[in-house]
Amino acid sequence: MEAEGKGWDLEATCGDRLLRVEVKGLSGQTIGVQLTPNKYKKMKEFKHTYHVCVVTEVLDQRRCHLHVFTYCEEHDGWGDEKGTPIKIEEETAAWVTV
Repeated sequence: MEAEGKGWDLEATCGDRLLRVEVKGLSGQTIGVQLTPNKYKKMKEFKHTYHVCVVTEVLDQRRCHLHVFTYCEEHDGWGDEKGTPIKIEEETAAWVTV
């Protein structure tokens, strides 16, 4: 999906539901990832079917852990599988050339 510029890495189906999956890998335990403007736009647009999956400690097969973040309608926000909310900081950027 990346090559097609859709705004997520993988597509999967669960019954008749399409899941849009963005995957990030981190070498450490601390979760902090950046989404491109397009991916963040699609995350908001498809919030009910978009999943951000972060694998921590990817270099250690014994310690690596998958964290899945989804939108929760009840809390009107994003969180992990335990219901812990995540913090999203929007940024504005510019590309300046001469």
